[in-house]
Amino acid sequence: MKKNILKVFILIFLLAACGGTPTPADPPAVTATTEKKIVATPSPVPPTEEPTEAVIENTLTELDVMALLSTDLLDLESLYANVDQETFGPILTMQLVNQSDGELIVEIPCGLIFVPDDGDEQPLIVVQSQTIAIPFGEQVEVTPYVVCADIGAGAPSLAATYSVGTFTEDVKMQQLADCICDQGFDTSLYSEEGMEVQFAVWYVQMGADPAAYISTFADQMDDSSLEEFYGSDQNMDMMLELFDNFLGDWLTSCGIEFEQ
Repeated sequence: MKKNILKVFILIFLLAACGGTPTPADPPAVTATTEKKIVATPSPVPPTEEPTEAVIENTLTELDVMALLSTDLLDLESLYANVDQETFGPILTMQLVNQSDGELIVEIPCGLIFVPDDGDEQPLIVVQSQTIAIPFGEQVEVTPYVVCADIGAGAPSLAATYSVGTFTEDVKMQQLADCICDQGFDTSLYSEEGMEVQFAVWYVQMGADPAAYISTFADQMDDSSLEEFYGSDQNMDMMLELFDNFLGDWLTSCGIEFEQ
C-alpha cells in the first residue's frame, strides 16, 4: 500500500496535464436508525496574524468529539472511507449517536487525526472544523473534510475503517491546520484549492528537504520501476516542480518556515 502515494504523484501530474478527475465510488451500505447528513459549510474569514503559541497548541474542550466519545454522552457508530483511493476531501463518513438526555453540541476540531485500523493506510487530518447539533436520541452522519497526513502511506480503500485519534503532535502541522481552517477554501470534492491544501500538508510533513524525504522512502520500496522513476534527477525535479505548482500560497500565508 505504501507505493500508492508515490504513484499518485505521477497520476496527479497526468491528470493536471489532461484536465481529468476521478469519479467517486458508491459508499458502502450502513444500517442506521435515524439518519441526517451534515456536511461542513465553512465560511472563509480574513487571514489571521502570524500564529502564536496559543494558536498552535490546541487544548481539548468539553465539546470536542474526542472528549465526548470518552464519556457516556456520545457513541461512534462507524467511521469509514466513503470513496476509494482518495487522499483529500470529505472522504470519511462518521456516524455519531447522541446518548445524552438532551441536544448535544459536538465539535470536530482542526488538527484532529483519524487513525486507520490498517496500519499501511494513511492517517487523515481535519483541515475544516465542524460544529454539529445532534438532537436527543438521534444518529447523524458527518463527512469531515480531511487530507492525508502521511505521504508514505497508502490511500484508503473504500469502506476502510478508522478510529478517532488526538491532535497532531507536529507543531508546524497544527499551525498549518489552524491557519487553513481560519482562511477557508473550496471544500468541494476534487477542488483545485483542496489539492493545494493536500500538497501543503505533505510538504510540512516532509520537512525542509522534500527531495531527500521522497528519495529515502522510494529507495525502500520493493518496486524497481518506482526506484528507477524517483532515482532520476529529471523526474525528481518534475516532482518538486509539481509541489511548487500545487502548493499555492499556504506556507507563506500561514507563516510556515523551515531552517535550511
